[in-house]
Amino acid sequence: MLLNFPVYQAGFSRLCDMVFVKGAFLLVIADPSVEELALWTAWFIITGTLRLVSLLCRDRFEWVRAPAAPAPCVASPPAVH
Repeated sequence: MLLNFPVYQAGFSRLCDMVFVKGAFLLVIADPSVEELALWTAWFIITGTLRLVSLLCRDRFEWVRAPAAPAPCVASPPAVH
């Protein structure tokens, strides 16, 4: 399934934001050992994947649920009697 550009762009933006915030947490706030770093990284990968998939599903649902554009009004030819 291919993503249209706005959905791809929003997902990429969310991914970059998540990586930046979680990376800052791991490198600046926490001072973990190698084992803790591996556990935190695995945890963030699991929760981040679930969050990004759920946001993608929400975006797709809103796109599907959006009302369709009305068909253009085309004048019909006059009826012949």
